[in-house]
Amino acid sequence: MVGQDVPLEPEGFALKRNQRPFESEEELDAFFRECDAIAGPDREPDWGEHLAVINESRTYGLPRT
Repeated sequence: MVGQDVPLEPEGFALKRNQRPFESEEELDAFFRECDAIAGPDREPDWGEHLAVINESRTYGLPRT
């Protein structure tokens, strides 16, 4: 790619590079509380419901047997 600026590292790589392991159970709990707060008020779909949607999309356009 001549003449184009090419990033030296993939997007988000710097964030991952600066991460450190959790040092305590409290840090881990705090991390998941922060994630839950970001996720919003919606519930995660039931796996059975999710799987049914996936399987239905696989059969779209195919005759039922």
